[in-house]
This record gives sequence, structure tokens and C-alpha cells, in this order.
Amino acid sequence: KRAIQTHLENPLAQRILAGDFLPGSTVHVDYKDGEGFIFRA
Repeated sequence: KRAIQTHLENPLAQRILAGDFLPGSTVHVDYKDGEGFIFRA
């Protein structure tokens, strides 16, 4: 659970608060070795 928070939920929350995703957006999450999680709308 803590790993999910650290690597997925916290970075996603930061991007949402920064305004990177508009309300109602669908966020797609991908993972690439060496880059980590990639969030895109």
C-alpha cells in the first residue's frame, strides 16, 4: 500500500494540483523502465 502511495498516488496528486489535468479528464498511466510512471490525459 505504501509503495502505491509513494510511486503512483502522490505524483498523480501533485500533477492534478499543478493543473496538468483538467476536471473530468481521464488519466492514463504507463510505466517505463528507467523513467518510472508516466501520466497522460
